[in-house]
Amino acid sequence: MAVETPEHDKRPKRSFGLEALMVAFSRIITRSATFLTGIVIARVLGVEGRGLVAALTVPTSLSTSLAEMGVRESSAYHLGRKIFAPQDVAGTLIAALPFAAALSIILSLTYFHITGVAEGDWLTRLLAVAVIPFTLGIAYVGGILLGTGNIALFSRANWVPAVISLTVVCVVTWGLGGGVRGALLGTALGACFGLSFAIYILQREVPIRLRLNFGILRSIQKLGLTYAAASFALLLNFKIMILLLSYLQSIADVGLYATAAAIAEILFEVPMMVSSLLFSRSANASRREEMSKKILVFARLAFLLVSAIAIGVGTISYWLFPFVYGPQFAPSAAICATLLPGVVAFVVYRILLTDLHGRGLARYSLAVIVPTLLVNIILGYIMITNYGPIGAAIASTTTYILATIAYIIMYSRITGFTFGEMLTFRSSDFTLLFNAIPTKMRNIITSRLRSDK
Repeated sequence: MAVETPEHDKRPKRSFGLEALMVAFSRIITRSATFLTGIVIARVLGVEGRGLVAALTVPTSLSTSLAEMGVRESSAYHLGRKIFAPQDVAGTLIAALPFAAALSIILSLTYFHITGVAEGDWLTRLLAVAVIPFTLGIAYVGGILLGTGNIALFSRANWVPAVISLTVVCVVTWGLGGGVRGALLGTALGACFGLSFAIYILQREVPIRLRLNFGILRSIQKLGLTYAAASFALLLNFKIMILLLSYLQSIADVGLYATAAAIAEILFEVPMMVSSLLFSRSANASRREEMSKKILVFARLAFLLVSAIAIGVGTISYWLFPFVYGPQFAPSAAICATLLPGVVAFVVYRILLTDLHGRGLARYSLAVIVPTLLVNIILGYIMITNYGPIGAAIASTTTYILATIAYIIMYSRITGFTFGEMLTFRSSDFTLLFNAIPTKMRNIITSRLRSDK
């Protein structure tokens, strides 16, 4: 049942360029804080400590993704289409949060028990799962803010947890010698404060009345199941090598691979900087073809930018890892260089994915990502058994490239764009990029270019 447009939806819309800059700024702060946190953990805890943190946090992130049930994307879609009122969705999701968090915690602790990660150390395990309720809550609030078009508030709610986590990790792990537990505590406290802040800014825009509306919950979860399956399979593709290395190799090898992946996956920040904005715009778009054309332009430009960054990272990686993380992380350089080609290709995949997910067509992603995951597991097992962490990188790069090719083919069939329309660069691409810049900034650039002449 459609709802009337709330007052906060009648406010003037910001330009795409301005909103993109806001989201990009938020992602830069978030990623910088996360990157610095990783350096502190690696420097203080060493290869094995870094590996143990990864072995504890990867399963919790996977169980959180599974328990989230695609609620963030589904709630954004329902709100963007004006199917439910924001206050009703907010009250229902926050009331359902404890149940989803309990499921995720049980899944994570069961995995730790079966695999023996941090065996006998229940305090460390509990600290690892402490972040789950807060992470889920932030995802729920984020979906509401995206669905109501509150890009500025969404951006603000995302960088706070990362900055607080960095601060606490520095104090507890580095300053007080808290070790692995300090790193886990920092992450949990950052997410706790982040959720509190997110709810605070949400209730300024949307009245929150805790009430579990099963009709709303069923509708959101029905569509959310498809988003959940696609998101979980995608996240598992990124993290499966750490799980396989934890099982097949030493914790030190996990640390080497996790550190290399952290650098290589920085390239994903190019699409991730505006992926939430693209999803929100796609979910609210009335002219589908026009929005898809803009997303294709962004995909082509992002591919160019990411390729240039990858060349730079690959060139300096053999100096970068020993300098930033310490000499014991020198082997991570070769692993990172091997991951880069696949990451560059997968950037295109992730951008095109936001368009179909914004249309409510996440089910088509499953046709690509599930077979990719199966190939990744089989190939990863074989390569890790024979070549260790570098084998994991080879398997990941291979499957990333195959998945991107398959997704481009599927996207072409769904949207009707030919491969030439999708992949060919045009001068209008760069014109559209320039026009996306806010007017004041564009005028400054233009005047300076004229003065230089």
